[in-house]
Amino acid sequence: MIETKTITVQTESNQRLDSFLQSCLEDRSRQYIQKLIEDGNVLVNDRCVKSSYKVRLNDIIVIKIPSLKFVD
Repeated sequence: MIETKTITVQTESNQRLDSFLQSCLEDRSRQYIQKLIEDGNVLVNDRCVKSSYKVRLNDIIVIKIPSLKFVD
């Protein structure tokens, strides 16, 4: 199962995408977020971007977070 989150940037921040998402997804590490971005699970305005992308006011960020698989 995949959890999808949509975030609309409400303020002008000029912050890197990975740092911005880390502040929004406090329970996830920056390394995990960078991997999501690298794997194409994060879209900004319907486009794949790099972790270094600078977020802008009114950007729409869609994040697909795969569920963790546990091995018994």
